[in-house]
Amino acid sequence: MGNCVNFDRGAPSASSAAKFSVNLCAAFIACGASSGYASSCALRALAAFGFGDAEVYASPSQATVCIYSCGTNVTVFRRVYALSTDLSVMERCTRILRLAESGATIDECEFELSRVQREDKIYLQSLGGGIACASFCAFFGGGLCESAICLLVGIVTCLLSAALSRRGAGGAARVLAISVLGGALSLILSALAIACKIECSAAYVVLGSIMATVPGLNIFGALRDLLSGDYQSAAERITGGLSSALAMAAGYSLSGAALSFLSLPHIARGQPSFLLSLASCAAGASGFCIMFRARPSRAASGVLAAASTYCVYCLCIPLGVFWATAIASFFAYFVAAALSYAFRLPNGMFLTSAILPLLPGAPLYYAAEELACGNFAVALEYGADAVLFFGSIAVGVAAAAAVLRLAGIFLPGAVRMFFSRKKFKLTAKKGYLFSLLVL
Repeated sequence: MGNCVNFDRGAPSASSAAKFSVNLCAAFIACGASSGYASSCALRALAAFGFGDAEVYASPSQATVCIYSCGTNVTVFRRVYALSTDLSVMERCTRILRLAESGATIDECEFELSRVQREDKIYLQSLGGGIACASFCAFFGGGLCESAICLLVGIVTCLLSAALSRRGAGGAARVLAISVLGGALSLILSALAIACKIECSAAYVVLGSIMATVPGLNIFGALRDLLSGDYQSAAERITGGLSSALAMAAGYSLSGAALSFLSLPHIARGQPSFLLSLASCAAGASGFCIMFRARPSRAASGVLAAASTYCVYCLCIPLGVFWATAIASFFAYFVAAALSYAFRLPNGMFLTSAILPLLPGAPLYYAAEELACGNFAVALEYGADAVLFFGSIAVGVAAAAAVLRLAGIFLPGAVRMFFSRKKFKLTAKKGYLFSLLVL
């Protein structure tokens, strides 16, 4: 049974400890942490306050904490309505957990957690979303005009997304509204550019503007939960990701049908050079890091991780798309693990950025679009490409996790020497200046 009295902490009650831990667990889930990691952090918080006999259940939509204390059960439940990747909140929640484990009172921890949940930087995040859309538009082959339009569309759609999230609108309904607005803006601004005698392809604008809403990260989160053994959480994330993909395709299809009278031409361009692709990939990763509210040093590490992952992918392309993606994912996991150990932060903070160049945003969007239009054969072809990418990512990440775990068991000294905290911190600081030079 759990302890009835905890003299070192001013004897916090089981109800107050359960309330704090469920709020901490919900905060981790809402900012993009895996369900397994969120539940383990809640258990650590309870153990820090003297309630070791407890159970925690976490999923993308809820968090439940049950404490067995003094012959009674104290159960607290909380719904999670908004899911987004917020690396700043994840980092601060991790620091609050360490604060609890270092001897702080539960009132101090609750106060810090309330401060974290009140912070908001919508305009900066929206700018990051615009940069990400513009950069990946260039990554897919778009020109200067298309990238500039994507920058504006990305900012506007991210602002709308934040406004809807504040009012409790989430899931497919929010994605549908964003997609309708994003598609309409993309087509109208492309038509205005063509009217001004500027060469512009609406297809590249649409492909770049969807990057702020494409559900690739949600499905990657489902893959992460699946590898961790959280099957119910993985099923919820997969369902949410697929419903968001369909809502996104439906939104762009509706705006395209409503504005079909514009008759915009499609301008086919070749694949950009490797240097341009690398630069746009790094810029896109930096935009996502801003959108995810990563601190500058963490963002610099994430940009370098994404750029190096893309380089590994390009080097391995002669082996085929599957193995190139798997090897790049294997490399990305090791880089994320090293940075996680160096900064003493969750692995997901760096793995999210490192894996960005490998996420099948374009195939996933095309599959959903063709499915919404009734072209099932073409949708199946694009869907197979997306599944191939996700399967290869799963193989690479699972293999890297297994190798690192086995090395930690049989060669713990070598692992500690390889993941030298001081060495990687110095590398990260130098990498910040280097990434600015690259960008």
